[in-house]
Amino acid sequence: LPTAGSPVRFSRVAYCPTAARSYEKIVVTLSDDGYLDAYVFDGTSWTVTNNIGYVGTTANANKSFDVAYEKTSGEAILVYAITSTNTSRDLAYKTWTFGTGWSGESYINDTGHTTDIQYNWVSLASKPTSGSNEIALVGIDGTNSDTVAWIWDGSNWGNMKELTASVSIATEECIAVAYEQTSGYATFVSSTSTNAFSWQWSGSAWDASATTFDLSGASTPNWFTLKANPINDELF
Repeated sequence: LPTAGSPVRFSRVAYCPTAARSYEKIVVTLSDDGYLDAYVFDGTSWTVTNNIGYVGTTANANKSFDVAYEKTSGEAILVYAITSTNTSRDLAYKTWTFGTGWSGESYINDTGHTTDIQYNWVSLASKPTSGSNEIALVGIDGTNSDTVAWIWDGSNWGNMKELTASVSIATEECIAVAYEQTSGYATFVSSTSTNAFSWQWSGSAWDASATTFDLSGASTPNWFTLKANPINDELF
């Protein structure tokens, strides 16, 4: 692939879900220099957009970005940490549209804090049910050590939810998100120093309270991954 211009630390891959563009893929990398580079495969060749976003040389120690496709439209979205002193710009995002390319930069505000925030980890998941363009976002606010989630409705980010005010460790990926394949419910997991827990988003509302898994007596949970069974609503 064309050079990213700096040693690559992290990469993410997304596959277009529409049948007409099943060949299409997007790869986004994060480098030592703090910049993101995006590569789009059109079935024949790769096109690179260098320095598409800047997370900075602190957040680049973590996977502070992710990319996902909307299920129905085939539009992709890239979300990433941003080094900005503007208190309403806590995360940034760009969309990718077939035939148009990448949009300009837009921003997500963590309204739970009025000060500037630096996010360390970002994860996305696409709702798999037919007709949906919903995408779930979860991130770790490294400034305040909390876990926060949002829902993309195909046009805007909303339904913000603080999942925990005290994550077990802000410098490791103790968060994950995945959708149940038939119900379309999104499940978010995170942890505190002694417990792991989950929240669900039904498509219209959050759980009234979290489901907690008592891990007392075990080591602090520092890393999570969450995967969906493709034939039912099991999550692993």
